[in-house]
Amino acid sequence: MIRLVGTLSNTWEPRDRECVLSFDEMKICKMMEYDQATDEVVGPYNYLQVVGENWGVHNPIEPYFKYPKTVKNVYIVPHAPHLLKLLRNWFIDHGFLYKGQVIKADLLFDLVAKRDQAELTPLHKLTRNHLIMTSHEKQNVLRAAQVLSRTTALSLRQYYPENDEASKLADFTEVVDLWFSISNLYTPVAKLDYKKSFTGNTRR
Repeated sequence: MIRLVGTLSNTWEPRDRECVLSFDEMKICKMMEYDQATDEVVGPYNYLQVVGENWGVHNPIEPYFKYPKTVKNVYIVPHAPHLLKLLRNWFIDHGFLYKGQVIKADLLFDLVAKRDQAELTPLHKLTRNHLIMTSHEKQNVLRAAQVLSRTTALSLRQYYPENDEASKLADFTEVVDLWFSISNLYTPVAKLDYKKSFTGNTRR
C-alpha cells in the first residue's frame, strides 16, 4: 500500500503530496457487540480512536466515517470542552491573529494585576492561576471557561476603554463564550436562554 501511494504521488503536484494524519479519542457508549466477520464479542470499550487523513489542500478531512454494517455516515462532533481547553492553551502560549490584529494574553496578566489592586472588581473569578498552569491544571475546563468568558470581556472594556487590542480581545472572548454556551448545553433550566438545552418545545 505504501509503495502504491509512493508511485501515485510521484505524478502529483508538490502541494498535493502533503498528507496530514489526525488522531483523536472519542467517548462512546460502553457496550458489548458481536462481530460476525471475526466471530467474536468486542468490548465493552469506553473510547474509540478516530483516525483521519487529508491529502493535499483540495480534499479536507471529512467529519464522518462509514458504519460497516449499514454503510451510513457516522458523524464526528468535536467535544466542545476539549476544544475550549485547546483554544485557551494556544491563546496563552502563542496568541491569535484576529481581524488583522494579534491578540495575546499579556492584557489578561495586566488585568489580573489591576484586579488585585482594586477593592471592587467585576473580575472576581480570574486569578494568575488561570493563566499560569501545570500540564495537569490545563485539563480543567472550568478555568478555561472562566478565562474566555463574557465577564472577562466586560472587564477588558471597563479597564481599557481606549485600547484597540483590548477591544478586539473582548470581542473574541465574547464570541468564544457564546459558542461554548451553545455547544455545551446540558440543562433546559439554565438562567440564560441561549444556555438552555434543546427540548423540542415549539417556543424554543
